[in-house]
Amino acid sequence: MTKATNKMKNMFTTENIRCLSSWAGLDKETTDEIIKFSQRILKNDEYLRIFEHTHQGLYFAENYSLKEDDEFVSIQAELQEDAGKYNLLLALSGIPGALEIHRQRNIPENISRDTLKDISVWTKFFRGKNIIGVAAETLNWCKGYLTGKLFRLGRLQFKYCQFYDIYVFRNRTSGKTIALLQGNTVLNNKGLYDGTNGVFDENAWTSKLEINDRLANGFPIKPDGYASKKLISLSLDEWEKILIPGNPMLDIHIPADGSMSNEACTESIAQANHFFSKHFPELHFKGFVCRAWFLDPQLNNILPASSNIVKFQHSCYLFPTSGGETNTITRVFGGEYINTPNAELPRDTSLRRAIADFMKKGGRPGMGAGFFLKEDLPWRINAYRQ
Repeated sequence: MTKATNKMKNMFTTENIRCLSSWAGLDKETTDEIIKFSQRILKNDEYLRIFEHTHQGLYFAENYSLKEDDEFVSIQAELQEDAGKYNLLLALSGIPGALEIHRQRNIPENISRDTLKDISVWTKFFRGKNIIGVAAETLNWCKGYLTGKLFRLGRLQFKYCQFYDIYVFRNRTSGKTIALLQGNTVLNNKGLYDGTNGVFDENAWTSKLEINDRLANGFPIKPDGYASKKLISLSLDEWEKILIPGNPMLDIHIPADGSMSNEACTESIAQANHFFSKHFPELHFKGFVCRAWFLDPQLNNILPASSNIVKFQHSCYLFPTSGGETNTITRVFGGEYINTPNAELPRDTSLRRAIADFMKKGGRPGMGAGFFLKEDLPWRINAYRQ
């Protein structure tokens, strides 16, 4: 590709940018800034060519990587403080393709707008860091909804994924649910991933799992997210295997623009169940899964029962996963506080105080994961902890 097409040039008209900005939920100030900057791209044939090249790679190439695209990396460095505006234009350029996918799936306009306004969530976040636009790495996240794979439905966002890490069984008589660790998982004495945050337990142990025609032998995970060292044996005459790695699921994400009340989450998950069953019937998803810093089971011991985080945890069947404290610190305090002495961490909210105090006493946050089966809907507290 040596010259930008007229179609791509039309992307930079003031009318078109205002239209796309409306879909993205951008405020007038940001829109005006982007319109002004777009003329710089439009008047430079090389910038325009690279823009179209990146657009094609980002939205249409299977194995495209922004960080491995030398031209994209080069223009980021050249534009310096204006790189965020360039990236925001790349995000806006994906909206027409997303809307066409939505049209083909008969997705209502209000859901399209709710989904695409996530772009504005990110522009507000970066505005707080004195950046107009979005960072390059944010484009990889935006790609999910700009290629029709992720949708916002009420408070939460959802996308198709495959289940991972554990096997789930249900008693054919009582309906009780038990999760077993997959084999060769190394855990610490608490029953969480060993080596998290570079900390290794001298009493670490390794899980085993054997499933044959009659039995499933393995180490169970309690619904609170901790694995047990006690090997158990499940008779498959009494226990049905209902969820295994690779099964289709809906991955839950929580946008950073509101509270995660249990009521809002319950409504959102009910909406997702209806939405994906109607508009993506071929997925045949078995339930919902979430992997996040706020599912670290240790938080249950340092936050009050009234906390929305604790309520969300108690609505899932938690299980161990990899990942350390960096994500927690970034989300709760801000990326600038990574490697900051504990005494300097802000304590201006109850959540920040609780986590800072936990770390002051030697605690190290990590990641956690949880699932909720479709057949167990509606989403509710203590569905698996009775």
